[in-house]
Amino acid sequence: MEAILLGTYYQVLIFLRVRKALFFSFIFPIFLYVVFIFVWGNNSITYAKFICTGIIAIIVASNAIMALGQIIVQYNRNGMTKVLKTIPRGYITHMASLVLSRILLISCAAAFLLTTSFVISHVKFGFTDLLLIEIGICIGVYVFTLLGQIIAEYLEDKHLESSISNGLFYVIIFLSDCFYPITDMNPTFAIIVSINPMTPILHIMRGEGNCLYVLIIEIVILQLLVYKISRNKTQKR
Repeated sequence: MEAILLGTYYQVLIFLRVRKALFFSFIFPIFLYVVFIFVWGNNSITYAKFICTGIIAIIVASNAIMALGQIIVQYNRNGMTKVLKTIPRGYITHMASLVLSRILLISCAAAFLLTTSFVISHVKFGFTDLLLIEIGICIGVYVFTLLGQIIAEYLEDKHLESSISNGLFYVIIFLSDCFYPITDMNPTFAIIVSINPMTPILHIMRGEGNCLYVLIIEIVILQLLVYKISRNKTQKR
């Protein structure tokens, strides 16, 4: 446990030294909140809560798809995974530290955003609301890390990998209810939104409906794809 906590500490320090990651995790979400709340908020507490959870889900997706998933695959490619597995509990400890550091940083970014929403819009989140958001963060990190692994495993070209990851990320956030309920605006998008991996995460954070079955199905499919692609890569090598 001590090794995991120490590893988490160093992972956080590494993250804080990357200005781009720091900006898009802490500063840019505030900018998004201010823009959307002043354009469409109309002093609505309901929409303020809606956009807060949407932006937090975006932070989760960006950190998991374009960071955690790609890091894990890179470890597999450069042999770091084999090195870590030669150390007793080394691989598990390192992966746990990596994931915990991201969850901690995303939670801090979420707290920073919620504090800003309180100052600007006087929005108050209860204990249940905060608990649901934290659960959504943890599950979202797992789901989108799997998705990031699939993209990174499937593509060998780093430039193409980055482009497709960015493209998929934007498709996921804009064809979801992150910023506004697009299914209410245009029912045509209902099917797309229903299969979007972002949707159950948003439902968890917002305490909406029963999304457990959809979430389990998506996790099983993504986990099987990761296993299949990783196995094929190993056999080719």
